[in-house]
Amino acid sequence: MGFLPKDRSDWVPFMAFLLGTPFLLYYQFVHLLPDILSGRLLVGMYGVLSYLFLAGFFCWAKLCSVQTTTQGLLLPNNLLPDWRFCWSCEQNSPPRSHHCHKCNVCILKGDHHCVITGKCVGFFNYRYFVSLVVVSWLFCLLLLVTNFDYTVSHIGGFNFRSFFVVLFPNIAWLLGFAKEFSPLVVLVLFISIVGFVFTSYLVLYHLPPYLSTGLTTYERSRRMSKFRCKDRAANIRAAFGDRFPLNLLLPFIPTRLQGDGLAYHPHTFKSTRTL
Repeated sequence: MGFLPKDRSDWVPFMAFLLGTPFLLYYQFVHLLPDILSGRLLVGMYGVLSYLFLAGFFCWAKLCSVQTTTQGLLLPNNLLPDWRFCWSCEQNSPPRSHHCHKCNVCILKGDHHCVITGKCVGFFNYRYFVSLVVVSWLFCLLLLVTNFDYTVSHIGGFNFRSFFVVLFPNIAWLLGFAKEFSPLVVLVLFISIVGFVFTSYLVLYHLPPYLSTGLTTYERSRRMSKFRCKDRAANIRAAFGDRFPLNLLLPFIPTRLQGDGLAYHPHTFKSTRTL
C-alpha cells in the first residue's frame, strides 16, 4: 500500500503529526524544561518524554507500514459462510472485513480509517493504534502537568485574560492581548490540553468497548453483533496478543496475535503471526 496516504484529505493531519510533534518536543526540551525543572528531575523528564516520543513514532510508523488488507492474499473463489463479495475489489471478502473507499481496498477486521497515518486500522495493526493513543495520552498529560503553572505565571496569573489566551492563543495574539510574551509558550500548553482531551476521548471510546464486546468500531457503529464476545481474555488475545498490557507501553516487544484475520471462531484461535 505504500507509506504515504493515498487520499489527499489525509495529507494535512499526516504532515501535522510528522512535523509538528518533533517541533513540539524540541521546543519543550530547549526552551521550556530548563526554566521549569532542574537537576535529576530535569534529566528524568528528558528521558521519559524522549521514550514516549520514540514509542509513539514507532507505533505511527507501524500503522503506516503494517499490511492489514486483503491485497496479496490467496482468497477462495467460492463464497464461504459469513464471507461476502466486494464489488470494488472484485473478490470475496473475509468475515468482519470491510472496504475502505479512501484506501480502495478491503481491510481485515476493519476498525476505522486513521487520518494521521492515512491508513486503515485493522487486524494486524490495531494494537499499534491503541498503543499510540495511550502513549500520546501520557505524553500530553506530562506536558500539561509540567507546563501549566509555568505558562499561567508567564502570562500574568490565573484570570479571565490568561484563560482566554490559553484557550484562544491565535485570537489573543491578533487582538493584542499576548504581545508581551512568546506565543509558542502558550501554544505548547494549548496543544497539550487539546491533545490530552482528545486522546482521553479516544482511549475511552476504543479500549473499554472493545474489551467488553470484542467488536470493532465499524461493527459497533452499525450495530453488528454477530461476533460479539464477552470473554475479555479472548478479546485481549485476539487484538493484543499474549503480552497485554505490557505491549501498550512497550510496543517494540513482538507479540503473537491469535488468528489470521480470515476466520473467526471465538476461543479457538491459532497463533499464526508474530508482530
